[in-house]
Amino acid sequence: MAHDVFISHSSKDKQAADAICHALEKSGVKCWIAPRDVSPGSEYAEELTKGIKYCKIFLLVFSKESNVSKPVSREIESAFRYEKTVLPFRIEDVEMRESLEYYLSNLHWLDAFPDDKEFDALIKAIRNVLGVDSMLPVQEAAPPVPVPVQTPPPAPVKIFCTSCGTAYNPAEDLFCMECGVKL
Repeated sequence: MAHDVFISHSSKDKQAADAICHALEKSGVKCWIAPRDVSPGSEYAEELTKGIKYCKIFLLVFSKESNVSKPVSREIESAFRYEKTVLPFRIEDVEMRESLEYYLSNLHWLDAFPDDKEFDALIKAIRNVLGVDSMLPVQEAAPPVPVPVQTPPPAPVKIFCTSCGTAYNPAEDLFCMECGVKL
């Protein structure tokens, strides 16, 4: 379960959350997002808890929908219980309800709208928290190193014995193995 960021969002904001996830992963940040990363047949709440427990950053996609979402509230509580870095990313200008204000009012927020061009500040902030130089481009996988192909040794030169016609290698054979004539 190796991931850097847990993305908390209302299911009604799935399109925006998926776009954020895509932008982060494209920049080299590994994300955990439901329902994609919930194992089939597993208990949903347990998988969410593990996702939060093992993340480095808890990213809240804040909107009018997540503001009133009970599951999102429980995820935020878990993030604070596990002492995660919580980064609220506001995709709508909505006043926070009081139960969320308890957890989030003293945190710095990033404001944006679900558009890849607006994700630069978010990517930079997350890479900064992770200790990744946000000014450097993401390292692409190194091209495969060509493996030298060993060419087989040249086939031995065969010459035929003038006495019996048996093939021999002049570099190795001094006498014909068939008739014994000196080659």
